[in-house]
Amino acid sequence: MTGAPPVARAFDAGASSGDLDVVDVEPEPRGDAAAGTALARWWRRSGTFGRMLAVVAALVVGVNALLVGLDAAIGGEPGGPDGSSYATGASGVAAWAEVLARRDVEVDRLRAPIADSDLPSGATVVLVEPATTPSEADLAVLGAHLRGGGRLVAVGRAASDAVTALTGVDLGWSTGGGDAAVEPGALGGARTLRPGGFGRFVAPGPGDVLAADDEAAAVVALGPVVAVADLSVVSNQGIGEADNAAAAIALVGDGPVVFVEDLHGYGEVTGLAALPTPWKRAGLAFAVVALLGLWSAGTRLGPPERPRRALAPPRRAYVTAVAAALSRTGSPPPEEAPRGPIRP
Repeated sequence: MTGAPPVARAFDAGASSGDLDVVDVEPEPRGDAAAGTALARWWRRSGTFGRMLAVVAALVVGVNALLVGLDAAIGGEPGGPDGSSYATGASGVAAWAEVLARRDVEVDRLRAPIADSDLPSGATVVLVEPATTPSEADLAVLGAHLRGGGRLVAVGRAASDAVTALTGVDLGWSTGGGDAAVEPGALGGARTLRPGGFGRFVAPGPGDVLAADDEAAAVVALGPVVAVADLSVVSNQGIGEADNAAAAIALVGDGPVVFVEDLHGYGEVTGLAALPTPWKRAGLAFAVVALLGLWSAGTRLGPPERPRRALAPPRRAYVTAVAAALSRTGSPPPEEAPRGPIRP
């Protein structure tokens, strides 16, 4: 045992734990505890600015997630272009499309230009108050579709221009109009239409009048083309009035039905443009926060200078062990060495 280190001799000599400073070593945390400990260490090491960035990032992500959840649960504000099957505002026709879908009618929305599309054979194309006039190429494709057995339902003032271009008949669209009586069996079980007074046909010409008031026609059929003068008959606000819903269902038959959306501004989108606007805003905010976080975590002009010189680790336990070993030998402490200059 003489060659053993002082610490080992001290323990061999029976030094009690009271004679030594015992350091308790806690076991390393694992799993979730380790993750929580690492997060706590990161939080302590982060400066005020870093903590602020972390809090802002968490708030941005949390608030956007909450807003998306609320929007999915209760819906957003009604809106959208007039006549669009996507629009939930008063002048949209989203309710019409939903009613058809609930009746197991195949409903499609055409976001590509009509001229570039292959319309389903026998489908009913629905054109409601287009914000943009159909091009010559669009009209050519619609004409070919009608000649191939398809149908067209044109609703509103702007759509009546397409009817004139396709049939050569000007129906004489004009403002006004009241409740219109439906010809028996012409529009399913509908008997009375209640337009909003925003449109009527005063010169139906050779067309078959399916519904009319005392002065003008409300719905006119020209072969495979059916023209509805007033958007209110099929709009979200008016479809529940009188027999408007029954007439809206009868107008398109058993489907399939294609709502033209390209002329309302809903073109084909891919990539990042297809993401919802709230997601884009949240992504931009998160990217800004991430960049600021990287900037705050980075070093500038080298690592920071330490405030004081790093010292060797404390050796209290070693010194205490040596003292315990010496105390058990029973030898008196050595005399103090004489002080003074050392002479050769």
